Amino acid sequence: MASAKNSASTLKIEEKLWSEGYRFIGGVDEAGRGALGGPLVASCVVLPPFSSFPFLKDSKTLSPQKREDLFSFICEHAIAIGIGMACERLIDVLGINAANLYAFREAISRATLSRPLEFLIFDWLEVKGIPIPSLAFPKAEDKSQSVAAASIVAKVFRDRLMQELYHNTFPEYRFCEHKGYATKVHTQVIRKLGIAKCHRQSFCKNYETKSARPLWRRNSQQMD
Repeated sequence: MASAKNSASTLKIEEKLWSEGYRFIGGVDEAGRGALGGPLVASCVVLPPFSSFPFLKDSKTLSPQKREDLFSFICEHAIAIGIGMACERLIDVLGINAANLYAFREAISRATLSRPLEFLIFDWLEVKGIPIPSLAFPKAEDKSQSVAAASIVAKVFRDRLMQELYHNTFPEYRFCEHKGYATKVHTQVIRKLGIAKCHRQSFCKNYETKSARPLWRRNSQQMD
């Protein structure tokens, strides 16, 4: 059982906002920002007003099974969940920060409620120009259960995408093992096979060798 201290820390921001009259608060976070392959996935989660879920933590501190369990819990109890994605090419064209903000906007727009969102809490990056009061600060998932929930949803959604779609489409790259991150296994495969369409080319330049023939080129030649 979580201690009262832990409960207070994960509710610190929401409690302050509730005391100021805000009720429908969205927490926004992303997964996959530093990966070499696959999309960046963002999530916006709105939990019921005055709810207390002190067991919701930053996804990085949880085991895969715990994340899956909490993902199911969040889907059952949240009053709105939105998902946004920035694909590999968008990241290459816009850069990671702009692509991250794009995914945040998509997630917010898809977190539909019967009434407008009243406040947004961002982890690190704040989306400017939206007509909703907001704040952003580092490690927001440690002080906001809404952001912690968003971090779990984004992580589980992205992991499933990498395991089920990306691994089946590009089995040579073994996405089921590393989810696109720069692990030893992943970088070794890139050095051997080159980068594919599933990779962020701007992120992979230091790992591809001149002798490697990228998978997308090999596939194109086979079609000629």
